[in-house]
Amino acid sequence: MSKPHHDDDSLLDPLERAYLQVLWFSTVVFLLLCLARSGNSDELAALGADWLARLC
Repeated sequence: MSKPHHDDDSLLDPLERAYLQVLWFSTVVFLLLCLARSGNSDELAALGADWLARLC
């Protein structure tokens, strides 16, 4: 029997982790689209670059 791991990554299997990444990315895209409709393109570009840097 294998020992249980206690780090955060072991709590999720790869499929669950992938699902959460897709969910997070979809949320970011939705928020960026909402900001784009508000007309603040400079703030949108800065915010989008910051969020994409965090994802990578």
